[in-house]
Amino acid sequence: MTTIKQLTEGFRSIAKNHIQINSFTADNFRSLGEAVINYPLMVVQDQGATINEDYVTHNFLVVILDRLEHDQSNMLNIQSECFSILNDVLLIMDNNEAFENLDVQFGSNATPVDYAKSNADNTAGYQIPISINVPRNSTGCVVYKCE
Repeated sequence: MTTIKQLTEGFRSIAKNHIQINSFTADNFRSLGEAVINYPLMVVQDQGATINEDYVTHNFLVVILDRLEHDQSNMLNIQSECFSILNDVLLIMDNNEAFENLDVQFGSNATPVDYAKSNADNTAGYQIPISINVPRNSTGCVVYKCE
C-alpha cells in the first residue's frame, strides 16, 4: 500500500524536477516563519484521509505561491505563472511513477489565493484540492504481522 510519506515524496520529486519551482514544503507554509524561501514555492498540505473496503483516499491541498510586491503590482503575473505551474504539476502527476496505478482525482476548482501579510513574505498564487485513492490491502496487515 502506498503511504502518505511515499505520496509526499512523489510531490517533492515533482517540485525538485520542475524548472520553475524553487522551494517545496509538505508543511503549513506559515510555519516557515522567517526562513529564506526561493519562490515560486510548492506547498502540499495533508488534509486527512478516509478508508472504505477498497481504498484509502488521501486528501491534499496543493498550493503554488510566489512573492507578492507590497503594492500588489505583480498580482496578475503571479496568478498567471502560478496557475501555469499548477497545471504542469497536475500533468506531471499523470506521468509520475509515484502516482502510477493510483486513482488521482483533482478538485474541480483551482482557486486563486492571497496570503498577504500571513507569513514573513507577502505571497499569492493558486491552490487545488487533490484526492488520491490508494487500493487497500484488505487481506492482511500492512505494518504488523497479522495472524
